Amino acid sequence: MNCSHSMTAADWIAEQRRIAQAATEGPWEAGVDDWNGYYVRTPWKLGFGVAYVASLIQQGEDEGEADAEFIAAARAALPKALSEKFL
Repeated sequence: MNCSHSMTAADWIAEQRRIAQAATEGPWEAGVDDWNGYYVRTPWKLGFGVAYVASLIQQGEDEGEADAEFIAAARAALPKALSEKFL
């Protein structure tokens, strides 16, 4: 992860694209269960089960619901926002 404060806008966009391309493909989904609270998961690549991206998200007044929804939505939204047709 590059944390440079002197990064240009073009460098930042390139870094975000790199991160998005390296991440597990979507769609990611947010949900809740009685044991662990809110989670974000993605379908398992091997064709069965799921892979949890985040679990035990229990922050804020809504106990993590908004955070889980944001993380799941960002998987599709960031690449779309960084696409050439939006820039």
